[in-house]
Amino acid sequence: MPRLKIESEKSLYKPIEVEIDGHIFSLKKVTQKMLGEIGRLDEEIPKGNLEAAWQRLEVLFGPSKLFTKLDIFQVGEIIRFVVKSIVAPEAEEKNEPGPGQEKSPS
Repeated sequence: MPRLKIESEKSLYKPIEVEIDGHIFSLKKVTQKMLGEIGRLDEEIPKGNLEAAWQRLEVLFGPSKLFTKLDIFQVGEIIRFVVKSIVAPEAEEKNEPGPGQEKSPS
């Protein structure tokens, strides 16, 4: 009989990482609770609470003073990257540069 076995402590995908000023941040395990917090923060941004944009990074990666150095557009770029990596991880792998190559600026 077919069976799918999943261990909740192990991810089925490679980690999603973001590099900021030479420091690498790995996305924390995405849980229902985390998504609820991100959704709540997303609702705050249109109300004028732009601080919520940076708070999303802390929910996704944990706290870091480096996040305060980022401008709003950089924060948005990170959020788009994370969402794209979660929604279509195979597409992100295809677009990755080869070993030793830098990602070309868009």
